[in-house]
Amino acid sequence: MHILLASHGSFIEEPKTALKESIEKIDKQVLENSSISGGSTALCALIRGEKLYVANVGDSKAVLVSNGEVRDLTRQHRASNEDEKMLIESRGGVVIDRKNTSLVQGSLQLSRSIGDRKYKQYITCEPDIVEHEIAKDDQMVIMATDGFWDVMSSQDVKELIQNRENETSGLSKMLVEAAIEKKKYGLDNISLVAIHLQELMKSE
Repeated sequence: MHILLASHGSFIEEPKTALKESIEKIDKQVLENSSISGGSTALCALIRGEKLYVANVGDSKAVLVSNGEVRDLTRQHRASNEDEKMLIESRGGVVIDRKNTSLVQGSLQLSRSIGDRKYKQYITCEPDIVEHEIAKDDQMVIMATDGFWDVMSSQDVKELIQNRENETSGLSKMLVEAAIEKKKYGLDNISLVAIHLQELMKSE
């Protein structure tokens, strides 16, 4: 993804376009590879000057920690979301509820992803892209997969990082371990990264 972005002709002038078209290119490459039948989410952050761009496809999520408060930067793309369900149905797909989970064609929880050839006529790889002006109170961005957010809320994160917002060592590990402790069995895979914005801005 980094290589595709850096080589994109609009990387400097139009970062949103570069993010969108890079994700679309990856999706195309995955679909053209006959050995890959599954799919993946994508959550990308790009900082240009004092602006943060976050692109999301699927049910990973990014949150912003600002002045001790935690708020969502992105939304999760799942078939249970009414607007996503409408898009799936407009493409000829159906959303079936099984065991309190909404699934595309009765099988796929995601309404957007990279790959997933079997369901591609009903879902999309189009990312939501958020543009955020980095303020002096913005402390960090936490980006994590659904395995983390399925067991941890924004309030949980707020309580865990209280008085630790400026620490750079061990924070990601602490958050992952807290999620594992909260749900020891049946936990989905977790990937998590914490980006310390003020430190990053100083280094630039």
